[in-house]
Amino acid sequence: MSKLKPNFTYAEFQEAIIACLMSCNSFETDEDIFNRGLAFKRFIKEYLIKNPLPNGEKLAIVCHSKFICALTASHVTGEGDSSKMQNY
Repeated sequence: MSKLKPNFTYAEFQEAIIACLMSCNSFETDEDIFNRGLAFKRFIKEYLIKNPLPNGEKLAIVCHSKFICALTASHVTGEGDSSKMQNY
């Protein structure tokens, strides 16, 4: 983004954004995603206690595969950019 000159065009901005996005692996670390998964599990458990499903019905969760990993991982090793989810 620092390569943009004053009065840049939309095309120049678009090119800079794409280059920036392609240079990073993820906006969130595995640790961030794992912690978001923990918060979701707490939320959904509380929600289902207050709003139980009718007998025989199931709940489907549709999300990105990385978030499914977070929901099934046992823990995270490392911190920040070096964090990795384990046992998913």
